[in-house]
Amino acid sequence: MDGIGSRPRLRASGTNGDPVADRVYPIEAVPDVPAAIRIASEWLRDEFRINPMAVGHRVVHGGPDYDRPVLIDHGVVAQTGAVRCPGSASSADNLAPIRSLLANFPTLPQVACFDTAFHRTHDAVADYYAIPHQLHAEGVRRYGFHGLSYETSRRPCRRSLPTLQRTGDRRASR
Repeated sequence: MDGIGSRPRLRASGTNGDPVADRVYPIEAVPDVPAAIRIASEWLRDEFRINPMAVGHRVVHGGPDYDRPVLIDHGVVAQTGAVRCPGSASSADNLAPIRSLLANFPTLPQVACFDTAFHRTHDAVADYYAIPHQLHAEGVRRYGFHGLSYETSRRPCRRSLPTLQRTGDRRASR
């Protein structure tokens, strides 16, 4: 659901990429995230007889604590909500549906996948700015973003371009 509170629109695609829904709603019908979740849930149930067994969320910032997907509970929400991403409302945007589902469907498993987790495997020196160590210890560090997009793109490249990947590896080792 896009455009919550402004120009609500439910769009969905099937596994083959073909559109299965493209519906526009009046602003009053979808004023907030709980309303969007209700409408999307009703659509799944009415159109496909699907009741979600679990929900996965893309969460922009995992901070220094989350380097892999985690099962969401109130502690994860609190810790993730404490992470501040300057110039972005993304963390708050990510947490709104999570909080709504926790409140309305407390037994529904939810998993958070963090965009910053992909970049956590690089050398530690890549996390440091030229700042006092104490600031780094308090969480001021370089985080990479868009990691889920990178990871998604990397998988097919590994399968379809093994020769190019090996060539690139050889060049890097010279």
